[in-house]
Amino acid sequence: MVMVLTNFRNKETKLEGDKVSQCYYQQLRGAGRVIKSYPGHG
Repeated sequence: MVMVLTNFRNKETKLEGDKVSQCYYQQLRGAGRVIKSYPGHG
């Protein structure tokens, strides 16, 4: 039973990590777009 709980927690953490990395990636892309939109860059 304990092993099952640990396994579930690991899956949950991975999902949270994926969500965080997705948000981070989108922010990076957004920042890149903003920088490119300034004159003299890109």
